[in-house]
Amino acid sequence: KPFEPDELMARIRACVRRPGGELSPPLTLGNLTFDASSREVRVEGKPLVLRSRELALLEALMLRAGRVALRDALMEEVYGAIDVVHWNRLNVHISQLRQHLNTANANVEIKAARNIGYLIMRREP
Repeated sequence: KPFEPDELMARIRACVRRPGGELSPPLTLGNLTFDASSREVRVEGKPLVLRSRELALLEALMLRAGRVALRDALMEEVYGAIDVVHWNRLNVHISQLRQHLNTANANVEIKAARNIGYLIMRREP
């Protein structure tokens, strides 16, 4: 049966979010904790409110913490294949996410891997 890959991925993500599935433990890096099942972000136990694109971007980065997340993969996960966006929009959302994390004292940094993607890691003292 023909299907659209984007629709298939959306259905898979929806199934994973349904109750009764395996709950993954919260991801922690520095002072930052991200709970993928509840989509909550906390810094030192205090909630951090992010916009939906920033939240999707943080999730994609946290799942690859310590490794470079390819720009094309981030674009697909954050904006989907339906949206036609310029890569500069990703840079803007990275910048906004960095500001939120720095203001909240998350003790993490997002580094650019030039022309490849981004990497989130614990900030070194």
